[in-house]
Amino acid sequence: MPRLLFLLQSAFSLWMLVDAIGRPGISRYWYWIVLMPFGEWFYFFKYKIHDPDFAWLKALFGSLLDKPASIQELRHNAEQTPSLANKVSLAQGLYDADEYEEASKLFEDVLARDSTSPDGLYGLGVSRVGLGDEEGAIEPLRQLVDSEPSHNDYDGWANLANALWKLERRKEAIEVLSRLVRRSPRLQHRMAYAYYLGLDENRDEAQAQLATALQEFEFAPKYVKRRERAMAKQAREMLRQLSEATRET
Repeated sequence: MPRLLFLLQSAFSLWMLVDAIGRPGISRYWYWIVLMPFGEWFYFFKYKIHDPDFAWLKALFGSLLDKPASIQELRHNAEQTPSLANKVSLAQGLYDADEYEEASKLFEDVLARDSTSPDGLYGLGVSRVGLGDEEGAIEPLRQLVDSEPSHNDYDGWANLANALWKLERRKEAIEVLSRLVRRSPRLQHRMAYAYYLGLDENRDEAQAQLATALQEFEFAPKYVKRRERAMAKQAREMLRQLSEATRET
């Protein structure tokens, strides 16, 4: 057993050394640090963990180390230092706790101070959706996707489309997602577009979107495939169900 651990440790040290040698822009003194006791681990957490392939590990450590602040703490911070950032943090905390009404009022306060705040526009939109006020959610979400389209990983687009769909404004909802796919043709965006196309009985276009998404997935980098493997499985299942529904009609 000790011999096995020694071999594993040696292999890990060699891996980190090779990585350091091949990493652009890194100082050569890191080569010596890697060879020192526990130096390979220091190098791993300094550089290697930030590589896309290890995003899951970085997120895991982040979730273990970063304890979210309580509502009481966020409220205290906002009262003691009523900065825009502290108000946004409190409003987001209230939204996460399903306190949509108070969150909505705070996001309105944020926008009163900065009418173009992406956090304020997004937060007000989703808080109003949480309150069942889809009509009131449309304006801030539309302003968000026009001014800061990639905010919160493009999540404003899906929320805007959902609000429009609930108001029976189906063509507008589908057009929003069509614009999203043209701007960011990622797997989850094509899946959302295909989902609403399917609900609108446009199964042929929905299948075309899913087929394109899965084809692009096959040529994606390895770290993207690992990250989106479960999503690709869902896309294949959606495509299968749409194909069956098309054959039955």
